[in-house]
Formats: sequence, structure tokens, C-alpha cells
Amino acid sequence: MNAPPEPFTSAVRLRVVRHEPAAQGVTLIELEPDDGQPLRPFRAGAHLALELNAGVRQYSLCNGPAETVRYRLAVRLEADGRGGSREVCEDLQAGSTLNASGPFNHFPLEEDDPCPLLIAGGIGITPLLAMAREREAQGRAFELHYSGRSQAGMAFHEELSGRGDGQVFCYADGVRMDLEQVIPSPSARHLYVCGPARLIDAVLAVARGKGWSDAQVHFERFGAEAPAALDGDGAFEVQIKSSGEVIAVGAEESVADALQRHGLYINLSCGSGVCGSCRLGVLDGDVDHRDYFFSPQEQAANDQFTPCCSRARSARLVLDL
Repeated sequence: MNAPPEPFTSAVRLRVVRHEPAAQGVTLIELEPDDGQPLRPFRAGAHLALELNAGVRQYSLCNGPAETVRYRLAVRLEADGRGGSREVCEDLQAGSTLNASGPFNHFPLEEDDPCPLLIAGGIGITPLLAMAREREAQGRAFELHYSGRSQAGMAFHEELSGRGDGQVFCYADGVRMDLEQVIPSPSARHLYVCGPARLIDAVLAVARGKGWSDAQVHFERFGAEAPAALDGDGAFEVQIKSSGEVIAVGAEESVADALQRHGLYINLSCGSGVCGSCRLGVLDGDVDHRDYFFSPQEQAANDQFTPCCSRARSARLVLDL
């Protein structure tokens, strides 16, 4: 289950103190507060929202929360992306400064989990590595499975593959992860997965086939295509609870666009219902969920939605704004 919305935190100025390759196509970046103040506290699974020339981009923290001096990120260069990863990997350098909001956490570990099962693919290792480090610092058990096409392209592979403690398993260069073997029958444990969509979908299918409940399975997607408009999409209205203002949303515009057209700031990032940074509370009305962020249970609750892509089945939504 996703955590409830967090309050907006103002941006802080961060300085790049380390910028170097972590693997083929992956850059490791370390950031410290430019004013020398302590880091804002965070838990494993958290991410920073970096304010780049390409726009706001969110990247998971890969260090554990016990580290209070710097934030660590590992960013894969997406050659066909929207420019954020290229800016981070190629334009930033040691000494660069930038604004960042957060940390935010939509992907936290459950406190009472006896031994979380962590499954990572590619750059999806970043939040799960933080989870492993958090559990290790607490002296608590975890199990991490990490797969990639090749060792050369897997950030932190050397560190993780050399542990030999029976808690971490790596798969690459033709050695495939067998999800039927990795995912056991359900128990009190929780499962966390992050990586390519095909891996997440496969993990969800195997876990559900074995009887894992949606409440025990947690996932984070790094990207997706923005949902296309559907035939039959029509106009509707949203009402702002605090002011009573009613705003029309056209058939070909998003709720976020309509709100911003009326001067209401929305914290947009991915624009495709993946990251959840724009999510708003819903007090009345029927939501047409088109996101990848909320679980089926959360969508059924009908009390939150992502205005970047989701719409309304009812004539009006009343928003908790």
C-alpha cells in the first residue's frame, strides 16, 4: 500500500560533492546541503525531486537513513528520455549546485516485516539497496535478489555479489532469476519490487498466483507512457473544497492543466501517473483511475487520485484543496 500524501517541503540548495561512473551507463552522485545544515531525515524507499533545466525529476536515494551527511543517487542515462537523466549524468559535475525538494517516500518498508523480500531489476536496485542497508543497520533480516543484463551495467554489483552471507543474490550474463523459486508461498513477509515494467508485472503475476495479497506486495515504477486519451472522454468539473470554486476540465486536457490554468500549483513530475507527486485527496465523486501509482485497493477507496492523468466518471469531483 502506498503511504498517505506528505506535506510539500520547500526546496533546499544542494551541492554535488561526488559525480562518477557506477556502472556502464550509470552515474553515482553524492549531494550535500550547500549551507552546511544537516540533511532532512528520511527512510529507505525515499526519493528526491531535483529541479533541473529539463524539469523536475525524481530519483531514489540508495543510501540508508543512518547516513546523515549526504544523499546518494545512482542515475541511469536514458538516451531516449526527456532529458533529465542526460542532464544529471552529463552536465552536472562536482561543485554544481541545484535545488531539490524532499525527501518524499511513497515506498516505505513495513515496520513489522520479519524478513522483507526485495526484488530489483537494473536501476531499480536504488531504493531496494537503501532498504537492505536500513535493515542491516537495524540488525534485522532481509533477502535481496538483483538481476541485470550484464554485470558491467549493474550498479553496486561488485559490492553486493561479494557479500556471501546468503542474504543477497545476483543474476546477470545469462543467469536468469527464477521467480517461481524466488517467491515463496505467502507468510507474514512483504515483497518489494522495483525495476522495468516487465519485471514488476511478472513478479505481481507470480506473487498473486501463489496467494500473496495486494497489501503484502509493494512496487515502484520509474516510468511509463502517459495514458492516451480514450474515445468517449468528456468534459467534467472539479470543485475546490476550500474556496468552493468550480473549474471545468475539457475533454482533451488533464485536471492538472485545468487547475494550473486557474492559478493552482500542482507538484507535477512524471506526468504519467507513476510517481504520485501530484496526488490529491478526493472528497466526493467517482474517479476514473489511469495511474500506475495506487494499488487496486487504494483506487477502490476513491479518496485520492493523480490529476496528471486520471479523470472523472461522475460529472464533478470535489477535491481536498
